[in-house]
Amino acid sequence: MTQTGRNNLEQIDIRLMGQIIQPLARRTTVEPFERGSDVIVDYSHTVWTECAPIEGKFAVPFAIQIPSVTLNGKPLPASATESKGCFGIRYEVFAHMRRGRLRTDYKFGSLVNYMAGKRPEASSPLRQSAYENGGAIPGPKEDPDYWKTLEPVTIHGTVSNHREVEIECQVRLHAIFLPPHLTI
Repeated sequence: MTQTGRNNLEQIDIRLMGQIIQPLARRTTVEPFERGSDVIVDYSHTVWTECAPIEGKFAVPFAIQIPSVTLNGKPLPASATESKGCFGIRYEVFAHMRRGRLRTDYKFGSLVNYMAGKRPEASSPLRQSAYENGGAIPGPKEDPDYWKTLEPVTIHGTVSNHREVEIECQVRLHAIFLPPHLTI
Protein backbone atom coordinates (compact mmCIF):
# COMPACT_ATOMS: atom_id res chain seq x y z
CA MET A 1 0.00 0.00 0.00
CA THR A 2 1.49 3.35 -1.00
CA GLN A 3 0.50 6.89 0.03
CA THR A 4 1.79 10.10 -1.58
CA GLY A 5 1.68 13.65 -0.21
CA ARG A 6 0.68 14.97 3.22
CA ASN A 7 -2.25 13.12 4.68
CA ASN A 8 -3.23 12.91 8.34
CA LEU A 9 -3.79 9.19 8.60
CA GLU A 10 -4.38 7.75 12.04
CA GLN A 11 -4.59 4.04 11.30
CA ILE A 12 -4.62 1.49 8.47
CA ASP A 13 -6.49 -1.79 8.92
CA ILE A 14 -6.57 -4.76 6.57
CA ARG A 15 -9.75 -6.81 6.70
CA LEU A 16 -10.68 -10.19 5.25
CA MET A 17 -14.37 -10.97 5.03
CA GLY A 18 -16.10 -14.02 3.59
CA GLN A 19 -19.81 -14.36 3.03
CA ILE A 20 -22.38 -16.67 1.55
CA ILE A 21 -23.93 -15.23 -1.62
CA GLN A 22 -27.65 -15.96 -1.74
CA PRO A 23 -30.48 -15.21 -4.19
CA LEU A 24 -31.69 -11.62 -4.36
CA ALA A 25 -35.04 -12.75 -2.93
CA ARG A 26 -33.32 -12.94 0.45
CA ARG A 27 -32.22 -9.54 1.62
CA THR A 28 -29.43 -10.80 3.86
CA THR A 29 -26.63 -10.69 1.30
CA VAL A 30 -24.63 -7.53 1.92
CA GLU A 31 -22.66 -5.21 -0.31
CA PRO A 32 -18.86 -5.44 -0.37
CA PHE A 33 -17.11 -4.17 2.78
CA GLU A 34 -20.23 -4.49 4.95
CA ARG A 35 -20.98 -7.05 7.64
CA GLY A 36 -24.27 -8.96 7.45
CA SER A 37 -25.84 -12.10 8.86
CA ASP A 38 -24.43 -14.23 6.04
CA VAL A 39 -20.77 -13.50 6.89
CA ILE A 40 -18.81 -16.68 7.64
CA VAL A 41 -15.41 -15.14 8.41
CA ASP A 42 -14.42 -11.63 9.48
CA TYR A 43 -10.78 -10.98 10.32
CA SER A 44 -9.20 -7.57 10.82
CA HIS A 45 -5.59 -6.64 11.47
CA THR A 46 -4.09 -3.20 12.12
CA VAL A 47 -0.97 -2.81 9.96
CA TRP A 48 -0.11 0.79 10.81
CA THR A 49 -0.92 3.38 13.47
CA GLU A 50 0.09 7.02 13.56
CA CYS A 51 3.41 7.71 15.19
CA ALA A 52 4.33 10.88 13.26
CA PRO A 53 2.77 13.01 10.51
CA ILE A 54 3.18 11.46 7.07
CA GLU A 55 4.69 13.53 4.32
CA GLY A 56 5.80 12.35 0.91
CA LYS A 57 5.67 8.77 -0.27
CA PHE A 58 5.56 5.83 2.14
CA ALA A 59 4.72 2.16 1.90
CA VAL A 60 3.16 -0.21 4.41
CA PRO A 61 3.92 -3.83 3.56
CA PHE A 62 1.62 -6.34 5.24
CA ALA A 63 0.74 -10.00 5.51
CA ILE A 64 -2.33 -11.52 7.12
CA GLN A 65 -2.92 -15.00 8.46
CA ILE A 66 -6.14 -16.36 6.96
CA PRO A 67 -8.25 -18.13 9.59
CA SER A 68 -8.78 -21.85 9.01
CA VAL A 69 -12.32 -21.92 10.46
CA THR A 70 -15.55 -19.95 10.04
CA LEU A 71 -17.19 -17.87 12.77
CA ASN A 72 -19.12 -20.97 13.88
CA GLY A 73 -15.99 -23.17 14.03
CA LYS A 74 -16.40 -25.14 10.79
CA PRO A 75 -13.55 -25.49 8.24
CA LEU A 76 -13.22 -22.42 6.00
CA PRO A 77 -14.68 -23.33 2.57
CA ALA A 78 -13.04 -22.47 -0.74
CA SER A 79 -14.37 -19.67 -2.95
CA ALA A 80 -17.20 -20.90 -5.14
CA THR A 81 -19.83 -19.36 -7.38
CA GLU A 82 -22.80 -20.99 -9.08
CA SER A 83 -22.76 -20.48 -12.86
CA LYS A 84 -25.26 -17.60 -12.81
CA GLY A 85 -23.69 -16.01 -9.73
CA CYS A 86 -26.81 -16.43 -7.56
CA PHE A 87 -25.18 -18.68 -4.97
CA GLY A 88 -21.67 -19.08 -3.75
CA ILE A 89 -19.00 -18.12 -1.27
CA ARG A 90 -17.19 -14.81 -1.76
CA TYR A 91 -14.08 -13.47 -0.02
CA GLU A 92 -12.82 -9.90 -0.06
CA VAL A 93 -9.73 -8.22 1.30
CA PHE A 94 -9.76 -4.49 1.79
CA ALA A 95 -7.86 -1.67 3.43
CA HIS A 96 -9.55 0.85 5.70
CA MET A 97 -7.57 4.07 6.00
CA ARG A 98 -8.80 6.02 9.03
CA ARG A 99 -8.19 9.77 8.91
CA GLY A 100 -9.69 10.95 12.19
CA ARG A 101 -12.68 13.03 13.23
CA LEU A 102 -14.50 15.12 10.66
CA ARG A 103 -12.45 13.62 7.85
CA THR A 104 -13.44 11.08 5.24
CA ASP A 105 -12.06 7.57 5.71
CA TYR A 106 -11.05 5.56 2.65
CA LYS A 107 -11.92 1.95 1.93
CA PHE A 108 -10.64 0.06 -1.06
CA GLY A 109 -10.20 -3.59 -1.80
CA SER A 110 -10.79 -6.50 -4.07
CA LEU A 111 -12.56 -9.84 -4.27
CA VAL A 112 -10.12 -12.72 -3.83
CA ASN A 113 -10.30 -16.45 -4.42
CA TYR A 114 -9.50 -18.70 -1.49
CA MET A 115 -8.50 -22.32 -1.84
CA ALA A 116 -7.84 -24.34 1.30
CA GLY A 117 -4.37 -25.85 1.45
CA LYS A 118 -5.04 -29.36 2.71
CA ARG A 119 -2.49 -32.10 3.14
CA PRO A 120 -3.46 -35.72 2.55
CA GLU A 121 -3.42 -38.16 5.42
CA ALA A 122 -0.42 -40.44 5.74
CA SER A 123 -0.51 -43.64 3.71
CA SER A 124 -0.72 -46.99 5.42
CA PRO A 125 2.56 -48.53 6.60
CA LEU A 126 2.31 -51.24 3.90
CA ARG A 127 1.81 -48.63 1.14
CA GLN A 128 4.69 -46.49 2.47
CA SER A 129 6.95 -49.55 2.44
CA ALA A 130 5.94 -50.30 -1.16
CA TYR A 131 6.80 -46.72 -2.20
CA GLU A 132 10.17 -46.78 -0.41
CA ASN A 133 11.20 -50.20 -1.74
CA GLY A 134 9.71 -49.95 -5.23
CA GLY A 135 7.31 -52.80 -4.52
CA ALA A 136 3.73 -53.41 -5.60
CA ILE A 137 1.04 -51.27 -4.00
CA PRO A 138 -0.97 -53.44 -1.57
CA GLY A 139 -4.57 -54.00 -2.61
CA PRO A 140 -7.75 -54.26 -0.54
CA LYS A 141 -7.05 -57.86 0.48
CA GLU A 142 -3.53 -57.13 1.78
CA ASP A 143 -4.33 -53.74 3.35
CA PRO A 144 -8.10 -53.77 4.15
CA ASP A 145 -8.05 -51.00 6.79
CA TYR A 146 -6.89 -48.42 4.24
CA TRP A 147 -9.42 -49.21 1.51
CA LYS A 148 -13.07 -48.20 1.26
CA THR A 149 -15.30 -50.81 -0.38
CA LEU A 150 -18.58 -49.54 -1.81
CA GLU A 151 -21.74 -51.62 -2.06
CA PRO A 152 -21.86 -53.85 -5.17
CA VAL A 153 -24.00 -52.70 -8.10
CA THR A 154 -25.70 -55.20 -10.42
CA ILE A 155 -26.34 -54.27 -14.05
CA HIS A 156 -28.82 -56.28 -16.15
CA GLY A 157 -28.89 -56.12 -19.95
CA THR A 158 -28.95 -58.02 -23.20
CA VAL A 159 -26.22 -58.79 -25.68
CA SER A 160 -26.97 -59.14 -29.40
CA ASN A 161 -30.66 -58.45 -28.70
CA HIS A 162 -31.36 -61.94 -27.33
CA ARG A 163 -28.85 -63.05 -24.70
CA GLU A 164 -29.43 -61.73 -21.17
CA VAL A 165 -26.39 -60.84 -19.07
CA GLU A 166 -25.86 -59.76 -15.50
CA ILE A 167 -22.74 -57.90 -14.39
CA GLU A 168 -21.88 -57.15 -10.77
CA CYS A 169 -19.46 -54.29 -10.08
CA GLN A 170 -17.87 -53.34 -6.81
CA VAL A 171 -15.64 -50.31 -6.42
CA ARG A 172 -12.76 -50.13 -3.95
CA LEU A 173 -11.01 -46.82 -3.31
CA HIS A 174 -7.90 -46.14 -1.33
CA ALA A 175 -9.34 -44.45 1.78
CA ILE A 176 -7.08 -41.37 1.84
CA PHE A 177 -8.21 -40.30 -1.63
CA LEU A 178 -11.89 -40.00 -0.72
CA PRO A 179 -12.94 -36.34 -1.08
CA PRO A 180 -14.10 -34.57 2.08
CA HIS A 181 -17.69 -33.33 2.24
CA LEU A 182 -18.28 -29.69 3.12
CA THR A 183 -21.17 -28.36 5.16
CA ILE A 184 -21.71 -24.83 6.37
